[in-house]
Amino acid sequence: MTDRNILCLRERSMTLSRWRLLLLAAVVSALVAGTAATAYAATSHELYYESFETTNASWTPTSIQFGIFEWGTPTWSDGPMAAKSGVKCWGTDLATGPADDACEEVVSSAIVLPAVDPGQSLKLSYWAYSGFQSWWRYHSLGLFYTSSDGETWTRRSEFLSNMGASAWQEYQFDVTEYAGGPLYLKFHIDAVSTYYGDANRDSGLFVDDVKVTRYDTDRPITLSLTASEDAPSHSSCPWLYTWDGSGYSRDNDIYPVMRYTGSEGRDYYVLSQPLVERGGMYPIQVREDASEVSYTDYAGLSAVDHAAGVSVGTDASGHVAAYADAGLVALVSAIKDGASDTAGVLATRDSAGTEMYSGDTVELDFGDADVSSGARLVLRSHGFIEGDGIERPFVGRPALVVEVPAGGGGWTEVGRMLPRMDWSEGVFDLTGKVAGSGPVRVRVRSISHGRIYHLLDFAALSTGTEPAFTVTPLRMSDATQAGTDVVGLLNAADDRYVTLTPGNSFTAEFEKAPLAGAERDFLFTSEGYYVPKAGTYFIYTWDGEAWKMRSALSFDTE
Repeated sequence: MTDRNILCLRERSMTLSRWRLLLLAAVVSALVAGTAATAYAATSHELYYESFETTNASWTPTSIQFGIFEWGTPTWSDGPMAAKSGVKCWGTDLATGPADDACEEVVSSAIVLPAVDPGQSLKLSYWAYSGFQSWWRYHSLGLFYTSSDGETWTRRSEFLSNMGASAWQEYQFDVTEYAGGPLYLKFHIDAVSTYYGDANRDSGLFVDDVKVTRYDTDRPITLSLTASEDAPSHSSCPWLYTWDGSGYSRDNDIYPVMRYTGSEGRDYYVLSQPLVERGGMYPIQVREDASEVSYTDYAGLSAVDHAAGVSVGTDASGHVAAYADAGLVALVSAIKDGASDTAGVLATRDSAGTEMYSGDTVELDFGDADVSSGARLVLRSHGFIEGDGIERPFVGRPALVVEVPAGGGGWTEVGRMLPRMDWSEGVFDLTGKVAGSGPVRVRVRSISHGRIYHLLDFAALSTGTEPAFTVTPLRMSDATQAGTDVVGLLNAADDRYVTLTPGNSFTAEFEKAPLAGAERDFLFTSEGYYVPKAGTYFIYTWDGEAWKMRSALSFDTE
């Protein structure tokens, strides 16, 4: 490999079976067949180097949920077990690995870069050790961003399954655009290490030996690349974070399945995580954690007040319903696809339910429950999990469809529950929709695609008069994105959007209203859509002895 230059384009975000490279063209200027391996002469000058041996370089870890990045010596057996050089580095829980549901990041202090002359370039390099399970089953990934102000971020690469091949790897990025100003770096992980009882754990993400180098070139090489990928299945939608009294805690994704332009829709979600007031306001944050660009047209928050011992929920149409926590009617049977009885796994909220692939049904039988004065169905589910089932075609927006018996032995839809990337609960008012005598029967049907299933964890029936509750819309008093006021963009659905690229967010505050009951829940309403971004291509060239990573590119899929 010494008689000519070689370019290698590696897609290392997912296994190749999930990605399809349609077209790749590489044109290297100033090269002709048979020339020597050295394409240009260059001198280099190291401008910045940090090995983290004596200090943590004033990098700042942020615990978004369940754990933080740490500076020190890695000792966990499933991690690198040692820094790249010396004994210290930054990493995700150096002794035990990332916790379940860990969502965390670390941000560098400002790296001030000098201006450059024409023909000069600045290259950032670092060594990283990373390892994450498959996104679909475990929702795990790492992301790397750069910024000029520490507020607005540009995604440069993502790290998914087996990125490091159980070894430290060097990564290099062109940062010439930041010349003459500050450069901030951010490393983010979103990991579920042992979800669903699986013994496999994520290695996490570790960073060491960060360097910025200036290169003076006399004959630069230009690479022209054209590539395309299938739309990444691991993209989701923006995530909602709630103020818990000390920071923002991740709750769930919003406007799920509103994918691509033209699929904009309104989403209703009753918060699962506590929302604590701050100075008479309820703060929330919407973050773009996944590999996509999101467009939020509207955001609203309502207080739902009720008596103690009462819970509330909503369906996909925004109809809020309440039920008493005590006295729920249990299942007599839950027949899956006309065969097995799954009532046992649907009896409790224990995250161990039944897998609902596309087209699967569960017929719920609550026996001779008295529904003469009202009935409400309660469901708990977790969406978008990759399993081992038969590949199913795409037949429509994913959902759990609630159906009741119709004439002639068929079924009629009475509501839908949108699947989410974390656990959520839906409540459906069936008053007047199910038989007033005889067994109360309801069917849940799954819409999904591929080998993706929704996990139905809990089903119960609330009967009798619905508990009283009040819904009070709260006024949005403030909303900002990177220091810019966006209240006007979010207050109405008017096709004016707050656009979030990966790693960025907006915050909003809603005025507290007087409590109209013993307890308060919150209904978050949002409208928008998202456009997936493809995974990262890492570009390598052969230097005569080894493949060297030179740059990384990501592509939109729309």
